[in-house]
Amino acid sequence: MVESRSFILFTDHKPLTFAFRQKEDKCSPRQLRQLDLIGQFTTDIRHLKGTDNVVADALSRIRISTIGLPSAIDFQKMAEEQQTDPELQDILSSNTTSLVLQHLPVGEPPVTLHCDVSLGRIRPFVPENFRREVFTNLHSLSHPGIKASVRMISERYAWPSMKADVTLLARTCLQCQQAKVPRHTRSKLSDFVPPSTRFEHVHIDLVGLLSPSEGFRYCLTCVDRFSKWPEAFPVVDISANTIATAFYSEWISRFGPPLRLTTDQGTQFESALFQALTKFLGTARQCTTSYHPAAYSQVERFHRQLKAAIIAHGKVQWSSALPTILLGFRATWKENLEATTAEMVYGAPIRLPGEFLSPTRDSPDPSTFVGKLKEVMQRLLPPKTQHHGQHSVLVSVRHRKRVCQYHLLVS
Repeated sequence: MVESRSFILFTDHKPLTFAFRQKEDKCSPRQLRQLDLIGQFTTDIRHLKGTDNVVADALSRIRISTIGLPSAIDFQKMAEEQQTDPELQDILSSNTTSLVLQHLPVGEPPVTLHCDVSLGRIRPFVPENFRREVFTNLHSLSHPGIKASVRMISERYAWPSMKADVTLLARTCLQCQQAKVPRHTRSKLSDFVPPSTRFEHVHIDLVGLLSPSEGFRYCLTCVDRFSKWPEAFPVVDISANTIATAFYSEWISRFGPPLRLTTDQGTQFESALFQALTKFLGTARQCTTSYHPAAYSQVERFHRQLKAAIIAHGKVQWSSALPTILLGFRATWKENLEATTAEMVYGAPIRLPGEFLSPTRDSPDPSTFVGKLKEVMQRLLPPKTQHHGQHSVLVSVRHRKRVCQYHLLVS
């Protein structure tokens, strides 16, 4: 049971007084319940303008808290401290600093202090006992960094070794340590495991949307991490089924399944179908970082060269020029490999169309992979043909007569 209390409520919210006077059919059920609850505690509500309502209640006025605001500096006590401060007395007697000190009035009411005027503005000299208070007074406004705090305080006050003192006070500020991140976490970048054999680690990606060429709009690109062998397969769309079929029929059927496969986080490679394919092949799939092409530079650089070569072919259908472009990539010398891609795979330079002269037979370093591979390839000889079974030779007499007659006619 709510006890009814009778008192007068002065409010500067005019809609509240109007709500009690309007008809009940104009109020919603919620408003009726709220007005009924308020009416149980008061019997007289009067509207009073905000300018006339000097004594405001807690419902209409927000109490402004002074917690956390800087306190005013007591310049009178600072003047007394300056009289006994040994550091200031030493500066006044020897004048070994760049400070230009003068007796000037500061504050309201004015108090005469030793102030520095070397920068064209009045900066009171702060004794040692007031330096922490001055720092807290300015630094607690927004808790800026060390450089900003030094600049803020040096524009208003002066004392020797100010930079070192402000730096120490800013680093020991408890609120800054609790709210700020002093040093951001930087994790170590992970590295790819270097492959030991060819076609062990493969990178695949997609290129497109390209201009229509024989019904193709995209390319599935594959690059072997060991030999840098490039492949680009034109595809009609980039659905998971199309990509999985093209990768299996074009790459897996030629070079076998790789041990490791690196892709980006595209929906085609994240699909359940592609996951089932890698599980069936026994291939461990790795993902690159989202929105970070540098983590996928092995195939992204190949994309750059591939697109430039397609544009260089002009108006030729890019799907028709693609085999020629890939042939040029495989025959191009690579500085990091010190060999061509074809030599890394076949052990010998690839013969280009229209090449009349035999390729030069250089002598690579036998300790490198290419040198060992070439040495093995040069020792390979084609197997001799073998005739299985012994067959007797038989030439019929009729056939010999026909041969003799033919020779007589010719002669």
